[in-house]
Amino acid sequence: MPDLERLRLLARASRLFAFRAVSSTFAENRSAARQLLRAAARDALPEPGPVPITIVLLSYRRPWNTPLQAHVCLSVPGITRVIVSHNDPARAPPRLPEDPRLRLVVQPRESGPITRYQVLRDEPGPWFVAIDDDLFLSPLQLTQLVRRLVEHPEVPHGVHGQLWKNGQFTDNVTRADGEVDLLNRVYAFSAAQLARYFELLALLELTDEAVLRRLDDDIVLSFCGSERPRIHDLGPMLDCPSERRRGALWRRKDALERRTQLLSRLEALTERGACADAAVGRPLVKGPRWFWSWGRARSDEQS
Repeated sequence: MPDLERLRLLARASRLFAFRAVSSTFAENRSAARQLLRAAARDALPEPGPVPITIVLLSYRRPWNTPLQAHVCLSVPGITRVIVSHNDPARAPPRLPEDPRLRLVVQPRESGPITRYQVLRDEPGPWFVAIDDDLFLSPLQLTQLVRRLVEHPEVPHGVHGQLWKNGQFTDNVTRADGEVDLLNRVYAFSAAQLARYFELLALLELTDEAVLRRLDDDIVLSFCGSERPRIHDLGPMLDCPSERRRGALWRRKDALERRTQLLSRLEALTERGACADAAVGRPLVKGPRWFWSWGRARSDEQS
């Protein structure tokens, strides 16, 4: 790895020390940041793994995160392909490491998160992982997540989720093991579930490009297994300081109504029953975070 590229990765990883994810203690946050720093400092060399894995990343409004995410993913044993879908062609694509396993797809127009499934349609699989652009997992955590998927391939797996009860969503269930109604932020799924994804879109008659661009893609994937998806406690994870910035689909005014309608349609279509073994995560405290990181979200967005 060129020295300048390594320095950029280390600099990005170092900034994450100053922002504590609400699901982690201060000590856990330091531990997760040290693991990420070690991964950034090592060369991402191909390593044999128990199963072949394809990871897809989205580059949209946080291109500063993509090189570090891609480097970490390329460090996972068994990785055969990392695909980066650049969804905002008005911006320059992120600088990515040189690696034959890495593929950059620049979308011809501004695109939504569903592109992470569309770019996988011609990939052989059989195991896929998709990661939002505001979250960092270590190579070990990604390996553990894929292991959970291979052990129980009948459902998608992740680390964050939502529960749906009495017409309301319980947001950001994490650091827990069990069933959830919806996965968020990280998605591990099989080739069969990917095929089911597009079957459900067809049954829902969702074909209009403008509608698909705003689609809550996480809800559809959560209905692609034979049972509810599952989340796992893989230890502390690092959030990007801009994780709660305005403009995300889930923060728009019509988000609750839109998500509720889509969930209801999928429940009727799949006849999914009641949640049998719901995950109960740690109580999530909104703060305080590191006091010197309060301005980091704004400075990151301006990077």
